[in-house]
Amino acid sequence: MTKRCKEISILLFLEPMDHDNLSVLISLKKEGYRLDPKGRGKGTKKGIKCTIGYGKFKSVDYLYETNNRAYLVEFSDLWDQHLDVLRRVRNIQGSNLPVEDKRNLVEKEESIIRKELIEKFKDSVSILKVAHIKLVDWTEALKKGSYRYRVIVAKTPGVIGSKKNVEVDFTMFLSRLQAQLRSAMKYDNLCVDVKLSPIDIWANSKNY
Repeated sequence: MTKRCKEISILLFLEPMDHDNLSVLISLKKEGYRLDPKGRGKGTKKGIKCTIGYGKFKSVDYLYETNNRAYLVEFSDLWDQHLDVLRRVRNIQGSNLPVEDKRNLVEKEESIIRKELIEKFKDSVSILKVAHIKLVDWTEALKKGSYRYRVIVAKTPGVIGSKKNVEVDFTMFLSRLQAQLRSAMKYDNLCVDVKLSPIDIWANSKNY
């Protein structure tokens, strides 16, 4: 039987959301419940998952509520990951590696990224199922147990090649990844929908 954590309130984990990206000069005016721990040593913020003993699970960064809807929010370094893939492909452009093999390399890397994002959502849902039992003060929206998944993306310095070409390629990558995530998770009745959103748009939106 799962025991309550001595009446620990979910409100203990409510804080201004932090994207943790020093290269992005955007401050967020939204609050969320921290799932993932932050920092080390005495300054560590344990987050929900460590507090209830699920520290080894993957998770998104925050649980977020607005307009009576619950969201799982992940601040992602997809831009940096995408640039890293482009650099590796660029390094072998001069090789005799067939075009198909280069394409397979990109698809493999994108598959790893997609799998990681899916695992974070599913593990977060598992964590919150236990948290609903162990913690108190849940709102009605958070009690429902179904979530909208938001992957928040920020661009950082370090562009390679033609900036315009890279940005177009990145936009196509995000569109492709969003479609793949939606397809992979459409039968998960705990996932209402999936969106990949630029941080500047998401930060100023009141609707999601």
